Amino acid sequence: MDVEELIEKARDQRRRDRYEEAVISAKAATVQDPDNADGWWLLALNNISLGRKEAALEALKETNDKVPYFAQAWAKRGSLELDLGAPEEAASSFETALNCDNEEIEALRGLAHIYGQNNDTEKRAEEILVLTKLDELESLSPWHLNRLGILHFLNNHGFDAIKYWSRNAHQSDDTASLFNLGLAYNLDDVSQDVDAVDCWRLVMRKDESNEKAPNRILSVKAPLLDLARKVQSSRKSLCQAEDQWYSIYINPFQLLNCPKDFDFGDLEPKVVQKWKKTLLQEIELEEGKLHWMPGLTVDRSKAIELAEKLSDIEVASHHWEVYKCKPLLEFLSKGDINHFLLDEEWSPLDFIERVSVSEALREWLSDPFSAQYDRIFNKAVAARDVPVIEALLDGRRWVMPSYADRCFENALREADSILIPLRELKNRAEAIKVTVKQIDEVLETHKIISILNLLPPYFRNLQNEAVGLVRSIAIDAHNVHEDSELSLAIIEKSKEFSFKSIELTQRLKEDFEAISEMIKKQREHESHLTFGNARHWKITKEGVSDNGDLCPANEIRALRWGIMVEQNGSHNYLFAAKRRTGKEYMLTWTSSDRDKQDELFEKLVNAAFHYIIPDVMENLLGELKRGGTLTVGPIQITQNGMSFESKWLIFTSQNQVPWSGIDVVLQNGSAIVVDKIRGKKSLPISLRDVPNAMLLRLFPMSFNCD
Repeated sequence: MDVEELIEKARDQRRRDRYEEAVISAKAATVQDPDNADGWWLLALNNISLGRKEAALEALKETNDKVPYFAQAWAKRGSLELDLGAPEEAASSFETALNCDNEEIEALRGLAHIYGQNNDTEKRAEEILVLTKLDELESLSPWHLNRLGILHFLNNHGFDAIKYWSRNAHQSDDTASLFNLGLAYNLDDVSQDVDAVDCWRLVMRKDESNEKAPNRILSVKAPLLDLARKVQSSRKSLCQAEDQWYSIYINPFQLLNCPKDFDFGDLEPKVVQKWKKTLLQEIELEEGKLHWMPGLTVDRSKAIELAEKLSDIEVASHHWEVYKCKPLLEFLSKGDINHFLLDEEWSPLDFIERVSVSEALREWLSDPFSAQYDRIFNKAVAARDVPVIEALLDGRRWVMPSYADRCFENALREADSILIPLRELKNRAEAIKVTVKQIDEVLETHKIISILNLLPPYFRNLQNEAVGLVRSIAIDAHNVHEDSELSLAIIEKSKEFSFKSIELTQRLKEDFEAISEMIKKQREHESHLTFGNARHWKITKEGVSDNGDLCPANEIRALRWGIMVEQNGSHNYLFAAKRRTGKEYMLTWTSSDRDKQDELFEKLVNAAFHYIIPDVMENLLGELKRGGTLTVGPIQITQNGMSFESKWLIFTSQNQVPWSGIDVVLQNGSAIVVDKIRGKKSLPISLRDVPNAMLLRLFPMSFNCD
């Protein structure tokens, strides 16, 4: 028989579960043609069926060599390597399989198993990808659902953790996912703490011996009860007017005045007919008003329509579940928000269990619930009522994901107005230097941070805009007003926004680091000198400070400094800055430790060149260009040049030198002005004693550049 006949024979034998015979046929095919991948593949499969793992693995290696992109062969190889105690080789084989076909189920399962066993933090992202892909292709097992929830929880992705834990929490006898679901609700980025308490109370109902759930409840209950009391004290302003009661939902059982001891199992058409007859009589007698439903006026046709809803047993059961859960009934009917507040001991556990497992109930409930919620939440946002907003977001928002947006339709528009004052402040930020205090006033007066920090992801654009506005004000403080420290303080303020936007958070971090680096560079030439506890002198970009008495850099009109050697060999150091008002800030000290003190003095002068002299020169040059005259010792300075007296023997001459002909030489602690063309020189001008003598060198540079 040729190779093709042997391969076909092996396939036929395998179909008939004749694995031993199939091995013989496949092996014969590989002997005749060692490069035939089909022969090696069939040899591997039949050895697997016979439990001969080592032989199967060798055949699969040959298969991989012949057809390196055959995903199924790599997956089978990985499974065998895993069974034979080689998880690293198995992981490599599974990864190769997925590179060939990212939907290879066996490889996904194998990698999920390895990742789960290893619990390797560095492989967490890969494990999430594998489990998510596996979930797309087939339903995850309860263990894997819990595992995927854990992985997202460890990454602080609360909503993703909830997505997977909630699928498992209410359908498993094991309370692990239910307990974990509470942990996810309790995360800061989710902050549905009432939902968390409800989960842990369900855990306690299912497992009375559970000790972790009561402790978790204790950790969050006190602030929730405090919040409930705050809401109760402010809720009157949010109560719906009676003419709005029952405008969204009317419960047929409540309308028909169902007896308190009624059992839903006894619901029959004749029972409903009896209730309806009584109801219609009451409507006729009281002109549509019902004493058991104050605030409602109902006509005969509406009453009949509502009673008819009980003819559909599934719809009737939904209304019955709401009727039994009184806080929910009051919310849907009247907009009462007790439904969202935590009670000391009670939670609507029966309804939670029902709505968690019944998609039909949640789908039916979503329409009236989202409509009423949007109305109440919008009113809370309009009133800037932070406690009520917080309570409404703490949980028990029982709607399908497709209805989630409807809960915030009107509130989204209302919340947009919160940012109007901040937008106006940003628009003024280029013209005026906005202070942190001004930002604080806007944020606090309009409760911008308090409200936006509470809002869910549906308000993300608004939240991002708020942070972006503060960020823009900070950038204007730096770019327009050249105040890096103010810019940094404003960006620091933006950190009070605690919602999550990865992109914006990264931008803020980069801005903060960039401005911090700018400030560091701007501050690197500062000089700080301390003389015991009595005196602290510093030169910074703000100016000269003597024990806290600051002379701003733009107020300084003259500088002088120098070192004088005294008779005993000590050095006397002097630095002085004169303010526009005439007040002089002078620092002087004497020391015999020349090297160290020279270094300190040099740093002091260096600080002056970086932070003070640019402002002094700008002021002096401005005065000259306006036609003024400056006097520095014997030197007269105008915008055209310098003039000075020079002596030769008994003769004195006045020298007027244009800027192009001036040179200034520093010699023995003095400045000498030289007429480069005629060789005339001024008398020496002491740098230490004559204000602005050192600046004489800078004037020619400035005017010659012009």
